[in-house]
Amino acid sequence: MFIYLNKLFLVSLAIFLAGCMDLPNGEEKVNVPVSLEKGDASSPFVESSSSLVQAVFANPEIARSFAEIEAVKSQVLILNVNKASKIDLSGSTGLTSSNNLNAVGGAVATIKANRLLFDNGQTDRSILLSKLQAQSKTQAALITIDESLQKILTVYIEQTTSKEVIKIIDYYLDLYNEQENLILSAVQVGVLSKSDYLEIKSLKNDTLSQRARAELSISKADSFFKEILGTNSDIALSDLSRRHENWQLPILDILSSPQKNLIDLQISRLNVEIEIQRKRSKPISRWEASISSPKTNSSDTTLFAGVTVSLPIKDGGDALARIEAFSRELVVAELGLEVLTNSVALSKSSLVSFANYYQKQKNLLIERKAISAERIVDLELRLKAGRSNVNELTKEILAGANIEISLAQLDAEYSLLSVQAAAAVSQTCGILMLCELINKPFLE
Repeated sequence: MFIYLNKLFLVSLAIFLAGCMDLPNGEEKVNVPVSLEKGDASSPFVESSSSLVQAVFANPEIARSFAEIEAVKSQVLILNVNKASKIDLSGSTGLTSSNNLNAVGGAVATIKANRLLFDNGQTDRSILLSKLQAQSKTQAALITIDESLQKILTVYIEQTTSKEVIKIIDYYLDLYNEQENLILSAVQVGVLSKSDYLEIKSLKNDTLSQRARAELSISKADSFFKEILGTNSDIALSDLSRRHENWQLPILDILSSPQKNLIDLQISRLNVEIEIQRKRSKPISRWEASISSPKTNSSDTTLFAGVTVSLPIKDGGDALARIEAFSRELVVAELGLEVLTNSVALSKSSLVSFANYYQKQKNLLIERKAISAERIVDLELRLKAGRSNVNELTKEILAGANIEISLAQLDAEYSLLSVQAAAAVSQTCGILMLCELINKPFLE
């Protein structure tokens, strides 16, 4: 038995060596996009010069996106194994007999080896599909990061505006309070009618209501930042504040958009899927070899080595049905690219139109603010000289507050519209000059 096993070992060694040889198999060439040849995204949890980026990357939703990328990348390794040589060993021992003779001890061992020779590029296409899927997950992760940045920046703008509104209101309320004793005295002596007094009081209450809404907005923003940015929210917000001071208008370049990249990858994936189905009816060949030890000393060793060819004959129309389905998905993806192009064009147009309106409206508000400030000074002087009543002055003070609030809200509206425009191409990072830092982990 040992003699047979020694022979079996030598033959199996030969099979193994033959299987590991680079056999010319005439494999069909499958082109791989250059972007995939450069490698997939590495782990994103790297040191960054931006505390805001670190906080965003640490968010559980973003972390899940990175985990999905790693999970898909592992599928590529599994598919690559399909092209490698494989060797299996099996064995058994026991009793054997034939022709009603006495049973004798026997053993059998079998070694099988096989290697894919030619499959019309189907394995390479499957590997390419996994790479495309990994790249798609990468682009989806970038979109998720951008959506997170969009929410953070939107809430930050709203909070900053609310803080500015409170400062404006407090300043003008101080001016109003300086005149409050005069107002009450004027009411008591009948110089100011009760109707006028109630009107002034209503205007003041409206202003106080705006202040209360601003305080609520600030409180909600604080809760949001603690939830999204975690324990280091203060440091991240400090980084955001510095970057917000150097505000950059969005560059709506669809070519650098992760959304476009995702659609392009989807189109590539569908084309590969269609090609896989078209090649399903082509022959597949494998090199195979096996050797079995004899059951008894009187038996012969069984040896086989050769090429096995399989040719699918009929699949009941399954391939054609899949091609039809993938083709319809391809049409949808191409239309999605057209929709994205139109959406970006509309965002550009809206931003340009608002920019023109913004500048004109801001100039008008600044002029109204200057006029209001002059009127307040003039009315104060006239009130001291007894040539004006406190009613006009208090109304102008509250009107001045509304003008400055309108200015702050106009700036906020322009900023928010810029964020929305950048979101059309998932490039909110460009506003804060963070795109390079965010993309860096995916390019290494």
